[in-house]
Amino acid sequence: MPAMACVERSRVVAAAFVGLFAASIAVQAIGVLCYPSSRAVEWNQTPRDVDATPARLWDWKDSQLARLVRNGARPLGFAPAE
Repeated sequence: MPAMACVERSRVVAAAFVGLFAASIAVQAIGVLCYPSSRAVEWNQTPRDVDATPARLWDWKDSQLARLVRNGARPLGFAPAE
């Protein structure tokens, strides 16, 4: 693969690759373990509806992922969301 040749040539690129790969795994793990949760659904409306204030999508202090992490893991299983 041409991309892997680039990663193998440079330590900086390799470190960036590993870091981004780990971040992508973490995001997916948060989705698997924490979604759906009642507060995550609330995020679209609280504190203001995201459709009315789309700038909320770029708020790093209250992102959907951050709210899922704060809410914690949901029980594993096939139970419907609240």
